[in-house]
Amino acid sequence: MARRPGDGGRFRLSPRARQLAGWVAALLLVLGIAGAVRLLGESGDEGAVVPSPSGAGGPATLAIVFGTELSAERVIPVGARTTSFERGDTFAYAVGGEPADAVYVEVERADGGPLEVVQAPIEAQAIPDAPALIGFTVPAAALLDAWGAGEYVMRIYLEPEGEPIAEGRFVLAEAPSSP
Repeated sequence: MARRPGDGGRFRLSPRARQLAGWVAALLLVLGIAGAVRLLGESGDEGAVVPSPSGAGGPATLAIVFGTELSAERVIPVGARTTSFERGDTFAYAVGGEPADAVYVEVERADGGPLEVVQAPIEAQAIPDAPALIGFTVPAAALLDAWGAGEYVMRIYLEPEGEPIAEGRFVLAEAPSSP
């Protein structure tokens, strides 16, 4: 018996099965892309750019990377990254991008109510061995004693009246009491 053109094999799918197979293939493609972005994008976020919170269409700001350790190159190692700190931790932050001699750091409390400035960008923080990438460490206990537990927004400026070049969020928490 002769076959019709295009009727080439034993494997035949109904229209419903073809539609289902297409959806499964699309889902696998999206998951594959998401996995590749997560895997390849993990180490490249030290200089990541995040949209400016002002919404005024100004320049984008860099992301502040937080962690418990600062390397000699002034970056937070991937294994030390966190945004939550307790008494006894080292609070470290770094900003990729261009080196700077000094920066102005502003910190605002952001626990649900209106933002409250706890550190205004009035004094320059000299960067040791300048020019270097921006990166500092301080005991988390010092911040807890000065500001208390809560959620905070940090902004870094090159000039006290300028636009922020970097921004990030972190949490200070008292250690849970032991029984």
